[in-house]
Amino acid sequence: MGWDAGYSSRDRIVEEILDQLDCLAHRLIREKGLDVLWTVSEFGTEDHPDRIILCFLIKKFGIQRDEITSEREDVGWGYKDMSESMGPMYWSCPLEFLDMAKSADEEWRKSVRAYHIRKLRARQRKESRRHQ
Repeated sequence: MGWDAGYSSRDRIVEEILDQLDCLAHRLIREKGLDVLWTVSEFGTEDHPDRIILCFLIKKFGIQRDEITSEREDVGWGYKDMSESMGPMYWSCPLEFLDMAKSADEEWRKSVRAYHIRKLRARQRKESRRHQ
């Protein structure tokens, strides 16, 4: 899957994504120099709904030069979407989202939990140094 580009702003991308999904929860987080929109979305039928975690990487592409004409073009903002089952290499998914959807990749969920533990420990170390 590639990037879908040509949007005027990050807010426009988020608005369009949320309008298209039956979204139960969402959170926009800054990670690895990108904005990451996490959602828990519902698909399927009323009788058999299926909740999944989706990850949308959002970034500003800015000005790019056309390889053939060498003309400069403002590509604007774009996004790339991934589901949990694709095992995204991003782990900032809110922990409470894991309880809202059935697991599609337990290894990825272990990485998400480990990420949050590392982040908490780093914050605790920083706090303890500040109070010394």
